This record gives sequence, structure tokens and C-alpha cells, in this order.
Amino acid sequence: MRVIGVDFESYWDQDYSLSKMTTESYMRDRRFELIGVSVKTSLKSPAIWFSGTHEEIASFLDKHINWEEDAILCHNGYMEGPVLSWHLDRKPKLWLDTLAMARPWHLKDIGVSLASLAAHYKLGVKGHELMNTKGKRRKDFTAEEMRKFGVYCCNDIELTYKLFKVFAPQTPALEIQCIDFTIRMFTEPKFRLNNTKLKEYYKEVVDAKQQLMQAANQNNRDSFMSDEKFAELLMAEGVTPPIKWSKKQNKEVYAFAKTDKGLKELLSHENPMVQALVACRLGVKTTIEETRAQRFIDISTRGSLPIMLNYWGAGTGRFTGGDKINPQNLRRGGRLRDAMEAPVGHKVVAADLSQIEARILALIAGQLDLVELFATKGDPYCVMASDVYGRQITKADQAERFLGKTCVLGLGYYTGAAKLRETLRIGNGGISVVVDLEEAQRIVKLYRKKNDKIVRFWRTCANALDHMVIGGSGYISEEFNIRYEGETVILPNGAQLHYPKLQVHRDEETGETEMRYLFRNQWTKIYSGLLCENIVQALARGVIVEYLVTVGERYTVSHQVHDEIILIVLSSLVKEATAFVEQTMSTPVSWLPGLPVACEVKSGSTYGEAK
Repeated sequence: MRVIGVDFESYWDQDYSLSKMTTESYMRDRRFELIGVSVKTSLKSPAIWFSGTHEEIASFLDKHINWEEDAILCHNGYMEGPVLSWHLDRKPKLWLDTLAMARPWHLKDIGVSLASLAAHYKLGVKGHELMNTKGKRRKDFTAEEMRKFGVYCCNDIELTYKLFKVFAPQTPALEIQCIDFTIRMFTEPKFRLNNTKLKEYYKEVVDAKQQLMQAANQNNRDSFMSDEKFAELLMAEGVTPPIKWSKKQNKEVYAFAKTDKGLKELLSHENPMVQALVACRLGVKTTIEETRAQRFIDISTRGSLPIMLNYWGAGTGRFTGGDKINPQNLRRGGRLRDAMEAPVGHKVVAADLSQIEARILALIAGQLDLVELFATKGDPYCVMASDVYGRQITKADQAERFLGKTCVLGLGYYTGAAKLRETLRIGNGGISVVVDLEEAQRIVKLYRKKNDKIVRFWRTCANALDHMVIGGSGYISEEFNIRYEGETVILPNGAQLHYPKLQVHRDEETGETEMRYLFRNQWTKIYSGLLCENIVQALARGVIVEYLVTVGERYTVSHQVHDEIILIVLSSLVKEATAFVEQTMSTPVSWLPGLPVACEVKSGSTYGEAK
């Protein structure tokens, strides 16, 4: 398979640019015009520049590329991909993307722009000729301007090709396939959007927000401005109010100031009512849900829904949502999911791994009784609840079992009594359990005594951090080949977690110390429970990616959400696809032997029906 580097240049101006538009809206806009393309067919062959009409560019590419056999290399497949797929009707055998390939290594430090990567690896300097092309259509370029633009574009693909030589040896074949599938979710979209449903939902969101605004500005303003009352409103919607430490008051207080990160993050909460409440508190005119619903409506007028996911978007390797609609944060049972429909003659098939993080934690910590419960399809939630209540708990005891579930899924990362109490009180699915702080403390102690191997694993993580900060190396789990070398944790599937500039920091005012590292130019706290969580989530990510690639080789993967894989298949193949997915996602991966995995698979005409 040949690797062909491709880089497109297109028209942009003051108002029509990616700094002001989503990638989808920019690429589908009537103003879109290709200026030219650079192509590099091998490391030794210099890049070639060509400028022409869309048809002429397509013909030029056909002369250099075998679409059935060649891989296309670029730096950001979400730029080159839509051009090829949407404008030139060309689809390569495989997508290679150096921006994505660089994320596992440089997401936390220098970033993944072509300029920063080229400078870091001393490969050359990215030019700035693009800034001289604002507002220029192809017909507006002089011969000399077009020549300079071509030199700039060729330099970009030369740098990209050099980066590929850096990252290709350290990017496993599985991850190459994952990157390819991720790009195709965007460039070859399958979900159809129901415009009528979206407009109805948009009206509901706006009306609900306006009612809250009216209440806030009239007789009920105290409910939004009083910290205690506002906290109650949030908790009524199942949200734990964000808190912060007040040096002035020497205690924890609600983080409800306009500058508080925790409060601002709630503006993008999956629950539209939470968004509306926070918008009222902050005086924000438009909620995230309102804006997102409008974006869905706009997309529905242009075509199918492209799913943009940032490959290795989080530090643990998990995907994050992109293009300002965050498709990974669509509320389960919500109207946006219901508006995402399969094409005629097709169905949506959604598969979700069951309690994957709790299962992985039990396995790598050596909590074998819990592993056995999962493996034999026992009910760990009922067992935990039975220990708490001192009597036999069954699935019929919904509130008690909910407490057991919260403990099993929530206490494995060093969670304390205060947070457990709030989580139980807020509840889920209409179930809430109220306990006082003393009882919550008893439950936490009971969990830790019962799961002593998990507690021991926290201590192992703490010891690892102590050694990592001084450049040491060793094993976190020798049995499962989880080890550390300096600032890096290496997992059994070859994935790595990086903690740049890891150090012990001492607060000069309080004298307290904490471990921290540099993440995107901001100091981020790390401790034993969080390292444990990072490792488990990274391993869970590795498991779901293996399944995604295996399933994707047979069926079209159209979306991915955390531990969930969403397919769109022919209606006649739903039964066959369901069986294949169930078998695949119930088989342990080779690098985590003994992991008891299970999944739930559902199907429907819409994403909402299937999940």
C-alpha cells in the first residue's frame, strides 16, 4: 500500500473561516472553493502543486492516486476528508492522520499543530503564506501569488510526511485502523436528522429557559441568587453543586461565582434544565442545549449528521466530542438522540459494555471475589447492599440495590463519605437514598474493608507516584504488565499515560503538599485514587477500541460514546449484527486475560430507540 500525502487549500475570508464556523458548516457552505492541492507520492519524490477547478483537481488526483489501494496521509483528516468525500466524491482505502497520531504523545505538552510538531522534531518551519490569501478566489491570484501559495502548500505536506515517519513506528496497526474509522464517522456520515423533531425540541428548550428567566427576574429571584437555594435547585435536577475552598472562611463553599470553573462547566451539562438554571444564575442569554439544537437544525438542512470525535481527546486516550455539537454528550432518552435516524432500510444497533471500569479495577487490583461475581453473572450491587443493610437484598429492593450499585461503581477511586452521601441523595432514575455523614463514613469503611485488594492497589499507585517524581521505574501490576518509567505509565496494550513535569508542590500559605503535572500549560493535581482512575479508564478505552475495530471491519461504525459502539446496518442484518457484536464484546482481549466482559445490545430506527 502506497502512502500518498495530500493537502488542500481553499478560499476563506473575514467572515467565512474556520475560526468563526464549524468544520461541517464551512465545508458545506456555498462559498466553498478549492484553490489547489499538493500531493506527495513518496519520501523521495518532491511534493507537486496543482491549481484548478474542482473537476480538474479531481482528475489530477486520479492520475496520482489509486483509490482502491492507496492510503491518504494528511495532518487533520477533518479538513482533507470532507474535501475528498463531499466535494470530489473520492474515498481512499485508508486514512492516515499525523495530528491524530501525535495526540497520545503531545496532547499534554506542546500540542499537535503542524507548526509546533515540526519545530519540536526539527523538521522544518511551517510557512505563513496563508495569511496573504484572505478573500482571494482562485481567479484573483497572480501567477507569482499562486506560485508562492503552492510552495507554502507543498511545504506543509513535506512536513506532514516527515512527521509520519516519526509517528508511524510508534502507532500500532490497531490505532491506525481506529483513526481511519474515526475520520470516516465524519466524512461518510450515516445519521439522518429529523428536522421536524428538532424544531419542536428547540421550541421546548427556549420556552423552558424563558420561563426560568422570567421567574428569576420577578418573584423568585432569591432562588437563583441565594447560594443555598440555588444549590437545592441543582440537586433537585440530580447535580452535585460544585464546591471550592475559601481561604477567607477557612472552609469549603459553593463555587457559584461567575469565574468558577465548576459552575461554568454546568452550562454544558447534558440536562437542558441544568443548563437553563445556570444560565439564569450567570445571566447568560443562550444555553448550550439551545445552541446545539439550532446547530442540529442547521445541519439537517445541509445533509446527514457528521460525527466528529477527537481521537485521543482526553489524557486517558478516550474520545472527546468536536465541531461544537459534542455528540458524546447527548442525553440518554433525550430528544436529540431521537432525532438521529437511520437511513431508510437501515437500523441503529447500539452496544454498551457492562460495568467495564468496575470489572477492570477488580481484575488488576486482584479483588478476585468481585471478579468471580462478574464472571458468574452474579449481582455485585445486591451483594454490596446486603453487607450494608445486614440482610439479603434482591433486585426487587430498588433503593437498597441502588446504594450497592453506587458503592461498587463509585467508591473504587478513593471516593470519600461526603461525596458518597451527596451521590446517594441526588439519586438516579427516580431513586434516591438519604444517609447522614456518619452512615456514609460507615459505608465507605465497609467498602474498603470488603475490597481490601482495591485499597492496596491505591497504595501501589501512591508508591508509583513517589518513584515517578524522582525518575524511577517499576511495576504497578507485574501480573498485568502495568509499569512506569519516569513520568510515563505503560499499559499492557502498549498505550502510555504521560505526566509531564511531574513534581511535588508545596503551598507556601498552608504548608500542604500535593503532586501535580503540567497539562496543556496548566498545573493539574494527581494522587493515588486519580492515577488508579486514569489507568482503569485508559484500559477501558483500549478494550472498547479493540472491539470497535473488530466490529468495524464487518459493519459500519457510525458513532462511539465512552463504552458504547453505535452501528448503522441494513434492517435485514440486524439479527446477524447483534449476534456478532454480542460475541465480540463478550470475549476478553488478549492483553487482559481473565477480564469478565459482557455487553448489552439494542436496536431501533433512531439512536434514541437503540440507546
